[in-house]
Amino acid sequence: MSKKLIKLLGVVILLVFTLVIVLKPKELTPEEKAVKDKKLDVFMRDYADKALESDTISYRKTENILDKTIDDIRDTFDVIKYGNYVGKPAPDFNYPDKDGILHSLSSFKGKWVLIDVWASWCGPCIQDMRHLNTLKNKFPKVQFLGVSIDKESFKDKWEKVLEVKKPSGIQVIAGVNTEIFQEKYVIKQIPRYILISPKGEIAHMNLPHPDEKEMELILKEL
Repeated sequence: MSKKLIKLLGVVILLVFTLVIVLKPKELTPEEKAVKDKKLDVFMRDYADKALESDTISYRKTENILDKTIDDIRDTFDVIKYGNYVGKPAPDFNYPDKDGILHSLSSFKGKWVLIDVWASWCGPCIQDMRHLNTLKNKFPKVQFLGVSIDKESFKDKWEKVLEVKKPSGIQVIAGVNTEIFQEKYVIKQIPRYILISPKGEIAHMNLPHPDEKEMELILKEL
């Protein structure tokens, strides 16, 4: 599959999620919802394979002036969208790793925790993993915690990414609790990076990407 086609598929997925958020779809019957979910599951499983194969693609190649514009928009948007969450207790969760061992957010109290929210079908998420590994080596006192919002039906895809990419820190999957996690942490798009303080409070709801200088500057100040 060509790089252009893979990028196009990524744009299509982003548009689908945007439409889901902005537009209010009609109420579906249980039968209609089951058919829709099955079709989406098949499509996303296929895209998960493409995302893993194409992680070398640069998803964020932009000119400097555009980068700054995007940063300014993001900062303004974050204040409006996430301002009320900063300083509040972080919602606890308790999810399993690939061996079935449960890890709760509260068990890391006393440490700075960087939560990486990702999924097996997210190309940019997979691309960011090598940069996260670099950050983990630079900041060993920070606990890196990957939370996959893959559904249970995608567990095999999630495990494949772990095997191939070996992302840093502890990796857990939300599975059947994906929707609850997304609601509590206002996850509308991924990758998302969230910083939790040693007190168990939300310090940052939308950190910069791990290859951005701003991310390293924030971690240096901890």
